[in-house]
This record gives sequence, C-alpha cells and structure tokens, in this order.
Amino acid sequence: MGGSIGVAYKMAIFFSVWLIFLSSDPLAASTISFDAVSSSTNNNTSPSVTWSHRTGADSNRAMLVCTQARSTVRASVSVSSVTYGGAALTFVRGDTHSDNAGTYLRTEQWVKANPASGTNNVVVTWAGAPQNGYEVGTATTYSGVYGTPVDAASGGDGKGTAFSVNIITATANDWIADCAIGRGDNNMTAKVGGNQTVRTNRLTVSPTPTDIVMVSTVNGKATAGTETMDWAQNVSTDWVTSVVAIKPAVSISTTRRIILGSDNFLRPDSTELGPNWEHGYTGHTNVAIVSNQVRTTVMNVAAPKSVELYTAAALGSDQFCQITLPVFQGPSDREYGCIVRAKTPPTVGWYWCYARKNGARNAAIALHDGTTGVNLASDFTTVWGSGDKLICEADDTELRLFRIPAGSTIETRLLTATDSRFKSGKTGLVLWMETNGTLSNATADGFITGNVQ
Repeated sequence: MGGSIGVAYKMAIFFSVWLIFLSSDPLAASTISFDAVSSSTNNNTSPSVTWSHRTGADSNRAMLVCTQARSTVRASVSVSSVTYGGAALTFVRGDTHSDNAGTYLRTEQWVKANPASGTNNVVVTWAGAPQNGYEVGTATTYSGVYGTPVDAASGGDGKGTAFSVNIITATANDWIADCAIGRGDNNMTAKVGGNQTVRTNRLTVSPTPTDIVMVSTVNGKATAGTETMDWAQNVSTDWVTSVVAIKPAVSISTTRRIILGSDNFLRPDSTELGPNWEHGYTGHTNVAIVSNQVRTTVMNVAAPKSVELYTAAALGSDQFCQITLPVFQGPSDREYGCIVRAKTPPTVGWYWCYARKNGARNAAIALHDGTTGVNLASDFTTVWGSGDKLICEADDTELRLFRIPAGSTIETRLLTATDSRFKSGKTGLVLWMETNGTLSNATADGFITGNVQ
C-alpha cells in the first residue's frame, strides 16, 4: 500500500487496542461478504438524487452510502439526509477540501445496519443545489456485518498526484471502504492502491472540466491496526476522501470503544487545525499546529485556554476521546487534555479530563459551564511523562479518566466522577500553559474519538 512509513509509524505510536472477550471459549471470526454496488447518475445538479439499489437476503447486512459533491457555495456540499427504502441512514464522517479560490469538494460516509432486502431507492438530499458543480453518490451493501457496523473512520484532503489516508481498525477481519474525489479534467484518470478493489471509478459530467469520483474496498483486513487507503492520479490535483471500516458479525473480540474519527495533525504549521475543527468559544483561544503536533497559543494564570471542537464525527451521548502527550517536560505548570459532551461554540460547556505537571494536582476530571470550572475528581500522585496517553470517557452519568504510560498498552483508570449536567455534545481539545511557561514543553498528538459501547 502507498503512504509514507513515517505516517504509518506515527499512527501506530499513538494507538492502543482495547479487547474484551465475548466468552471463555471465543468464537472464530466470521467473514464479511460483498453484496452489491450501485451509483447515481453522474451529472446530477439538483439538491437531491435518487437511484435504485438491490440488496441481497443474506443475514447481518449493512449498507454504506458514499456522497460526493462540488460547489462554489460551501454549505451546499453537506448532506442533510440519506434514506434507503424510506429508512434513514446514520452519518459517520464527512471531509471537506477548499482550493482557497472559492471551490469546495466534500465526501461523506453514511451507514445503515440491516437494510431491507430487495430493490429499493437510495435518496440523498444535500443542504442546497450545487453551484458550478455536482452532487452524486454510490451505495454498497455487505453481509456478515456486526449489528453496530462501524469500527473506525478517518479521512483527509490535499493536493497532489498521489493521495492516501490512514485508518486504524480495532477488530480483525474488518472491511474498509473509501469515498474519494479527484478534481480533474476530461482526461483525468485515477489508479487504486494495490490492496484495494475498485467499486466505482468514474468521471462526472458537470461542471466542465470534470472530476473523478471513486469508491474502493479492502476486502478483509486480517489483523487490526493501520491500513492505508490510497489512489494515484495522472495530474496533480485537489482531492478529498472519507474512509470507514465495518466489522464482522462474530469476532473473537470486540472493543469497548468504537473509533469514529482521528487526527494525527500531519499538516503544515498553522493556527488553524483545519475544516474538521472549530474554535470560537467565548473567552478562549485556538490551538496551533507546530511540527505535526498541537499546542496552546497562550500563557496566563488560569484563562483563557486554547480550545478546539472536533466536528467530523457524529457521536452518541456515550463517547470518548484520547490524546498522546509526545512532549510533557520542563518546569512550567500546564494542563493538557481532551473534552467530552462539549457544546458548539461560542457557548462554553463540557467535561474535561486533563494531565497536569508542576501544579496543584496531577490529573483531574473537570466541568466547565461558562462561568466556573469545577474539579469533580482529582489525582495528586500520578507523574505524567512524554509519550503517555490520556483517555476521557462519558458513559451515562459516569465520567472516567485513564492513563496509558509511554511504551505500554495497559490502561489504568485514574479517576471516576458522576455528573448529569451535560448529556450530549462533541469531543475536542483543551490546552493551557502558565504565565512565563515554555509553549514547546507540552504538546498533544494522536487525537482519537468515538462512542463507548
């Protein structure tokens, strides 16, 4: 597969796998089977598109719908709903690319467990009609899939003749599907990566010049871990892709945490984290990318902090986030962590799990409601170091903070708290450094988020 060794190594460094056995006599893993593929017309310029798809009658079915859109109006490339036979699909992930000249490309992945068998219509509705663009889609169905199909999701965008995105699976024998756009012309071609099977690879008709839209699958990844989904284009061009992994119906293991989004920050230095992140909380500042990691942009006594919300994953109320602390050294006081059930900016409101060094406590689960910050639980003995991982969970009314020491895969629960104030929201980052501190003494990396089951 394509992609740099450095990227794969970085992804492997920050990821750890949690396994729980289904029984004392584990079952052998089942095999996912491909069922069918169908696509919309390739010249749709309406705010919705309908096409027919036939789903087989095998058990444990799942449907993925990839949507691809281009427009000069950013809002119109986002999908409002997807249905199959009138039944709604669930949004998994979306990724947007801007050429910084007024054109936006967006891919999304939607999923449905156990879609109706037989022939039914797929209906995709966007937020608006494309301007100087198109809105199309492709559906694929599978059998032998777990009842909650999604195991992991990832995505990315950029410009070049070759592009790749890493996804980290947590379950053996996953199938992985991508959903990609290459901005091109009438002579545009794209070649799929060596471990992938093409499901669609076609040119759009509108606008002129045309783009190429692609879907491919990895047909069973035998071992859990990092997989690279890649394409090679005949010209250097803008691209965007969204990737999702679905897991087998019966597996020797499953995860407590279902990964729905991640970011390794492998982008140029910037004060903006990119289209999958949003800042703008009242009284707080943004996070910055420096040397492919992130850190706070301010130093002060207590506030403002640097806060960003991750927007690319649709999370349930029971959710988690994880970060790695690649640099956590030096004499200054700092708090680095991630948030769960966070409100949308500008309103402040979230639960925060953080690691602290050289301060009043060493770890805490805190509540921020816009007027005050309250530590719901605190730890005074743990010594955090470079390479440690921090995990924050919200599960019903219980909040949990875990630590995985550098070089280990064993997680330890440090803190537990109970609170019912915030019941839903998204995840993100909160970073803080004391006045007269050194910003480079603390960084975060390897952000992962998803649902707790």
